[in-house]
Amino acid sequence: MTLTGANLKRLDDVVLRFTYAGDAIRLAARPTLLDDDFYNGAPWRVGCRNTDLDLQFKALIISMLSLHKDVPIYLEDSRRLTFLTNGQVSHLLQVEA
Repeated sequence: MTLTGANLKRLDDVVLRFTYAGDAIRLAARPTLLDDDFYNGAPWRVGCRNTDLDLQFKALIISMLSLHKDVPIYLEDSRRLTFLTNGQVSHLLQVEA
């Protein structure tokens, strides 16, 4: 899906929804960091209206840090992760607009 100025004119906002498993995820439009999130098991939502993002002219860069098994964070049982054999997890499962 390509978002351009022409098809955004009638929209109030575009919300990006990232479903991921990892330590942290970052959204940038080089060289600017737009937003970031630390994993808590819930999808991360980013409203483009609340960023300095001009979707017509910028490419989005998504980067993620791996979550290590020995990091002392609390997650509800339903949000616990399955770690790879190297003791880390870093998966971008889905992106929606």
